[in-house]
Amino acid sequence: MRLSEWQHSLKVPGAHAIKSVRDILADLHALYDEFAEVDLNLRARTITVTTDPIVLEEVHLGEFRIQLSLDELHTSPSYRVFAVDPQPASSNEEVTHPHVMSKVLCEGEGKLAIRDALRQGRLFDFFVLVRQILQTYNPGSAYYKLSGWEGRRCEDCGSQTCDDDSSSCDRCSSHSCFDCLSSCSDCDRFCCSS
Repeated sequence: MRLSEWQHSLKVPGAHAIKSVRDILADLHALYDEFAEVDLNLRARTITVTTDPIVLEEVHLGEFRIQLSLDELHTSPSYRVFAVDPQPASSNEEVTHPHVMSKVLCEGEGKLAIRDALRQGRLFDFFVLVRQILQTYNPGSAYYKLSGWEGRRCEDCGSQTCDDDSSSCDRCSSHSCFDCLSSCSDCDRFCCSS
């Protein structure tokens, strides 16, 4: 496939001015300077970049691959976000980042900027915007909060808890949330419901 065919793939009805072939080529070159790895798969018609390792609030999430499919460019989502070495939330293996579930990014306030970049053929801007969202944490719009990322399941009620909201029973050592633990007034020990 030639670059002019990629340019044609980027055309969206009603879009603003599409970048020239020269501009698209410049964007592709800039990706190589900006990202650890870049893969242009002409046969599959995909562009994939790999981020540097991402750490949010001391939780190591690792590297992510952002893969844009030119064949799905006019559908939503037209891209996927893959964890290279998944470090998923403790209660859901499909959540590999607070804003990524089942390889789909919750774009939040970046949605319009991402859509504009794709409509205008600004490939470099698109990948940088997605990476920027991956490097940012917003607990209000997260699929799963970082505070319980590496948490444990309460053995009494089954809810997922972080270490700050749970403890072990002083009698049997089972792990329980503070809602399920009781304090003995005679000995000041914490005990689970059993």
